[in-house]
Amino acid sequence: MKIYFAGSISRKIIEPFAVDIYRLQSFVDFKGRRSENIVFKDFILDSGAFTFMRNCRLNDIDWNKYIDEYAIFIKKHNIQNYIELDIDSIIGVPETERLRYFLEKKVGRRCIPVWHVQRGYDKWIELCKNYEYICIGGFVTKEIKESHYPIITKLINDANKNNCRVHGLGFTNFKWLPRLHFYSVDSSSFLSGSRYGHVSMFNGESITNIDFPIGKMLKNSQALRSHNLQEWVKFSRYAEIKL
Repeated sequence: MKIYFAGSISRKIIEPFAVDIYRLQSFVDFKGRRSENIVFKDFILDSGAFTFMRNCRLNDIDWNKYIDEYAIFIKKHNIQNYIELDIDSIIGVPETERLRYFLEKKVGRRCIPVWHVQRGYDKWIELCKNYEYICIGGFVTKEIKESHYPIITKLINDANKNNCRVHGLGFTNFKWLPRLHFYSVDSSSFLSGSRYGHVSMFNGESITNIDFPIGKMLKNSQALRSHNLQEWVKFSRYAEIKL
């Protein structure tokens, strides 16, 4: 299983580990900024549409313009794996599918679509048959609860029968990772130490977080981020071989 590192992190911290990691990054991180030319083991670009939408009023968003900018960026940087505008819950499935069609037409190759529960099982099978790589969304928002996780096994088996790879968006539940055989997942949990005050340690099979003593000040957050990233890199190497 491939672990993709998501979330915003400084170039200074992530670059020393770049050749050892898979990276998932949002298009919003690049909008209006110079893209950083860092070479990773592999890279997935997320549309960032949901994040962008949260910072704007829905009626003010021109999604056709957003697609134009997204497609131009993808082609300019020759990005092979890019995710569709994952906004089913905002504009509905038919409109999201329409935007996907126009995005793929502009880029000239297929995206990675995102399946949500509300799309239904028939849509899942349709995606498995028509795409080589698809995402399951809804873990972070709890749209898919832990009690539903056993069903994910059937979905992944469906995909495998159609030679389709499955990515779990925002999924790094250590209890379930060994049971749900995703091709890949992503997580920004390696960044949580500086937010919640803990040190991450790879224990040989997963990550253990050790909390700072109450009242103890964090003196060097950059050093902590670098350390926690290093421990997560160790876990990612383990996951690629064992999970």
